[in-house]
Amino acid sequence: MTAEGWPDFWIRGKKIDLIDLINEINTIHTIETINSITSISTIDTVNTVNTVNTIDTINKIRDVTISEERRRDAIKNGFFNQALTGWYVDYVEIQDTNDPKFIAGYDAVLTSVDSNLVQYLIPFMRKDEVYSLQIRCKGAAAGDLQIMFINPSGGSYAYPLSISDSYATYTVDIPYDIVACIWIMPADASIIPCRIKFISAPLKTKVYQAEKDRTISREGSITHFNVSASAAGSTTVYTPSSGKKAKVLAWNFYVDADVICELRFSNSGNVIAGLSSKGATAMNLIGCNAPTGDTDETIEIYVSDAANVKGWINIVEV
Repeated sequence: MTAEGWPDFWIRGKKIDLIDLINEINTIHTIETINSITSISTIDTVNTVNTVNTIDTINKIRDVTISEERRRDAIKNGFFNQALTGWYVDYVEIQDTNDPKFIAGYDAVLTSVDSNLVQYLIPFMRKDEVYSLQIRCKGAAAGDLQIMFINPSGGSYAYPLSISDSYATYTVDIPYDIVACIWIMPADASIIPCRIKFISAPLKTKVYQAEKDRTISREGSITHFNVSASAAGSTTVYTPSSGKKAKVLAWNFYVDADVICELRFSNSGNVIAGLSSKGATAMNLIGCNAPTGDTDETIEIYVSDAANVKGWINIVEV
């Protein structure tokens, strides 16, 4: 026994300290781990596989779970950029596109009369959000392709689409206000094999406006005034029509002397705008309640001493 009370360990006649033993075991585990990767090329291979898997996963998430705000198409992965991700299939092959007119990618090939190419639409395809369904395909011979639309209640509508032995894009009207599932299959054997290059239902561009059919109108009429006062007093600058009130929407005036100057309603004396000395005043009352006088109440300029006042008022009579 050691002085500390720990038991002694002996390996092949050699006394081993407990801490040294633990370090030896950890070293052996490290060597075994290193030996499992025998070369730099093995390490590169492992890293490459991990990178490819990561990219593939990101692509699938991007294409299938993209947010509704960023969607441009009601059909997910309709151009088969990520193979058949997002589709439910039977007897459908994914093949490299063989059309030089198209960017390199994939085609979904219907290989049997039992072929089914199905997508459950989440969110649903709404008729008022898309123009139509578009499909581009090529058949080995002339024949019919059948497109099945299914609404949320389970009702179905079969649309036969005649295609020929040439690449073409066909447009199909959406039969329901809401489509929950789209199902594509051969209608007869003559169309087999049929290469489908894309299935698309582009969303309409949403246009937002502050107010429906909003029009911007101009209100009021401008009355200019030029007051030359030789002493303190008031001068009428606007008289409303009989039975009307003057609502002042905006004003702009200045005085050339160091006097008190007020733009006000004559009877009540309510001030619309004022200057306490030589200067200018201007105001835009868009969006605000405008100063309004009583019925038949005139608007005047008051000065506390001799002065010249020039400006304008924009008024609507109410």
